[in-house]
Amino acid sequence: MTVSTEARQAERARVLGEIVPGLAWAGSLESWLAGSPLAEIVLD
Repeated sequence: MTVSTEARQAERARVLGEIVPGLAWAGSLESWLAGSPLAEIVLD
């Protein structure tokens, strides 16, 4: 069974749509932790 190019692109877009906000959220969490007193405990 061959998967159409459209379906493959739609799947990739769906996966990216889930991953990209997750990365952005993780990045903002990381920067928040860096400015937080918890960072010294966690990164020890």
